[in-house]
Amino acid sequence: MVCADDFLFGLGIFLPALRIVPYLMLGGTLCVALSYMVRAFIEPKFDTMRARLLVMMLAFVSRLCADFLGISPGCDSNGHRPT
Repeated sequence: MVCADDFLFGLGIFLPALRIVPYLMLGGTLCVALSYMVRAFIEPKFDTMRARLLVMMLAFVSRLCADFLGISPGCDSNGHRPT
């Protein structure tokens, strides 16, 4: 399954103006991960920079994996939201 980023990246070989789109999408994903890092509620005893960076990395990687697998977070294996 080819995701939109891969398709636009491949299309960008022939249309250079489209090369920026996958990078913008990756940057948006990184901004969401940074937001998770800043707003995470971590117990003060464990609130260190390493813990915050771990939260950011997990938020970033989980979103990339979900995009790669073609699923949406919070959905079951069929892509439906649980009721």
